[in-house]
Amino acid sequence: MKEGNELITMIDDYIQKNGKAPKSLGVLGVIDTTDCYPFDYTPLDSISYIITILQDSNDPFEYGKTYYSDTKEWRNERYIQTK
Repeated sequence: MKEGNELITMIDDYIQKNGKAPKSLGVLGVIDTTDCYPFDYTPLDSISYIITILQDSNDPFEYGKTYYSDTKEWRNERYIQTK
């Protein structure tokens, strides 16, 4: 969760400076790959985004947390892995 909160701060700082959400985490110098990191960043519009953090598990039905920038809250959610 710490990494997720650090990402939120970086993204929100970027939005404040540039007036829009970054298209990818690479713009922030973060490697945007779910192979190395258990999170995913999805911009929704010019200022809204979601961050999903998956638990490290071999279970194809995983629980994770998703942060919604419009409500500024984390939600527990269940995902089906497609890999």
